[in-house]
Amino acid sequence: MKRRPLLVATCLLMTMLLGSCYGDLFDFSELEEVHAEGQWNLPIGTVGVGLDNLLDQLAENDMVTYDAEGNLQITYHYVMDTVLMGRDFMSVNDMSYDVEWSVENPHPEVLPEPMNDVIHLEQNVELDSDAFRIMSAKIRSGKFYFLMKSTLSTIQKIVVKSPSITNADGTPFEREAVLDGVTEVDVAGVQLDAAELNTLKFIYDIYYVAYDYTEPSFPFEGNITVSNLCIQELSGYVNSYGTTFSIDSAFKLPIENVNGEIQFVEAQLSLWDRNSFNVEGSLRIDTAMLHGGPNPPTHIFESYPVTLDVNYTPEYNLFFDRVLNLGMNTEFDSLCIAGEVVFNPNGLDYLVTLQDTSTIGIRADIVLPLKFNIPNVTYTDTIDMNVSEIEAPEMIQHVLLYVDFVSELPFNISAQLFTIDPETHLISDSLFTDYQNIEGSFNGRPVKTEKTVMVTHDLLSHVMQSDKLYLKLGVDTDGNDVQLNLEDKLKVTLKADVLYDGNVNDLGL
Repeated sequence: MKRRPLLVATCLLMTMLLGSCYGDLFDFSELEEVHAEGQWNLPIGTVGVGLDNLLDQLAENDMVTYDAEGNLQITYHYVMDTVLMGRDFMSVNDMSYDVEWSVENPHPEVLPEPMNDVIHLEQNVELDSDAFRIMSAKIRSGKFYFLMKSTLSTIQKIVVKSPSITNADGTPFEREAVLDGVTEVDVAGVQLDAAELNTLKFIYDIYYVAYDYTEPSFPFEGNITVSNLCIQELSGYVNSYGTTFSIDSAFKLPIENVNGEIQFVEAQLSLWDRNSFNVEGSLRIDTAMLHGGPNPPTHIFESYPVTLDVNYTPEYNLFFDRVLNLGMNTEFDSLCIAGEVVFNPNGLDYLVTLQDTSTIGIRADIVLPLKFNIPNVTYTDTIDMNVSEIEAPEMIQHVLLYVDFVSELPFNISAQLFTIDPETHLISDSLFTDYQNIEGSFNGRPVKTEKTVMVTHDLLSHVMQSDKLYLKLGVDTDGNDVQLNLEDKLKVTLKADVLYDGNVNDLGL
């Protein structure tokens, strides 16, 4: 069965005019009962839609909330628990130390019988770090490589020992090295106790047989290489040391198909820090901005760098709280914060204990009240239609739609609808001669706007043939700073006059 064409067409045009003006953000489905009385006039249907409907339909986007007074706001939370971790800098630079020894031959003559003897050699190795000086440390991972060379042909074995190193099982460090070859030693889990700050002492016991070596001295060459030495825990002194950080976090504003600039008024930026290092520090912010698309970014601070103290606090602590006015382009999709964390910025010489699991973290909370100034924002969308069961009788000459808007919304709206050719998918007709302007309320009192729209028979036929409409919507706040509230409503009243030739009963009303 075909639907009553005029009734459906009228409701369809109203839906086109209003029902999709916010891309399904406002639901005008309540405007579905328009009772026909009389030949010429379809009487009034009325619907009122509030921003609480908008919030209901945005419930899946947790960025949209409201305060105790019902004022809408966009909230954004970002946490980076590991701006800096101990493991990021608690390591020793790779190094290689060469050494040569010339030891006096205690038996420079030919002996009547071979004699076993031991030569003791010592080597100090200074560990290299930009961040700290070690008194003691437990090693997370790393390797030592030992190389010993000598022309003495009667060497039996070489034992490497260190009073500065204790094995993971608590025994003294001792390894046997090969002559003229590299000996690799995994030092994961060992304990270092520096004889002096950053200094490890190694002892080489060279066991040899003395018999017929008559040279005045024994020549030896040695090398020790330290590789990938990472520290789990250390006790020592922290230098004034800085390391850079960069945060680039993506976000998505809950506004689809909207393009333009929005000036958010009284945005609240809160920064929280957590420092589980028992070391005083500072945070230098070199840039903090919102960006995305081809548009210039919005910088959160007026000048850089911004320097803030980062003291010891094992839990997140608020250290920056400021109200800002933020310019936001609808194409922005990233928050970028970059700078440097500095340990011991004053260079104080005090003993500390550090763990590689300690961290400095940053949390950023941004609350954007929907209190804004919009010079000009454009919304575009494509509206799908299913009008296969709607007829436009030839006797209808035109339809006059009378639309009354009573707006409590604090912004002006201008709208235009275009038909789309189903074959070429190009815009073919505009439904309105001019953009339809709906005045907003900027003083707390409802504002009424009356509109009359004529839909000709040809245009109605084009609409019936199309399966899509193209919507273009402009929004502005007329230079005012405005606040959206859940109680704000847009009330719409519709009636239609029909001019036709023929018998009204043929219209199917």
